[in-house]
This record gives sequence, structure tokens and C-alpha cells, in this order.
Amino acid sequence: MKRFNFMLAIVLVLTSLYANANERATFTQPQLVSLQAAPLAPAYTLLDVRSAKEYQAGHIKGALNISHSTLGEQLNLMPQDKDQMVIVYCRSGRRAGIAEQLLKAKGYTQVKHLSGDMNGWLESNLPVESH
Repeated sequence: MKRFNFMLAIVLVLTSLYANANERATFTQPQLVSLQAAPLAPAYTLLDVRSAKEYQAGHIKGALNISHSTLGEQLNLMPQDKDQMVIVYCRSGRRAGIAEQLLKAKGYTQVKHLSGDMNGWLESNLPVESH
């Protein structure tokens, strides 16, 4: 019985560690609006990982567009300071998650996910730009 309890404790600890390691650091819409409006905001990159067509139809002001599928080849467009905050979004979250994992694997330390992504931004009636 002691062995079973010990093994159960090990499984619970490992499961907890795994779950925490996979949590996404989020950045809320109000936080982004405040950051955009701040006169002395810290350096950050707002990264839209949707397709160029989606980006041109409407994006958040100041966003850099690099598709999640080409991000690995276009890392030279990202900030050289890997400790600078990068806020990532897509339409609903799946592609942003892929990009976040890639950025973390390449050493970016302050990768955040915009909660709600573009769908949430639009639902909140927040401003978009189009080109």
C-alpha cells in the first residue's frame, strides 16, 4: 500500500509539472489596449500569425504579420532581443499556439498569447486596420 501511495504521488507531481509547463502565458485585450496607448510603453512585438490575406482584411494596429507556417524561416524579422515581449495572436488560437512553441524553442522568453485572438478582439468591438 505504501508503494502504491508513493507511485500515485509521483504520478500526480509529474502530471502537475507537465500541466504547468504547457500553460500559455496570456495577455488580455485590455492589457494590450493599455500598452498601445501608453506613451512610455516597453518594447514589444505584436505578432499576427494568420495568412497575409486574413491580415490584409483586418488586423490589430501595429501588428507584424508572419504566417505561422513561415515563421521558422522568417525569424530574422523578429526582434533580436529574445527577452522582449512578443504577443501572439491568430484567428482562434491554434496557429498562435504553434508559433508560441516555436518562439519558445528558439529562445524567446517573454512569449504571450493574446486572449481571445482576433475573434475575441472583433467580438469586443476593438479597432482594426486593413490594407
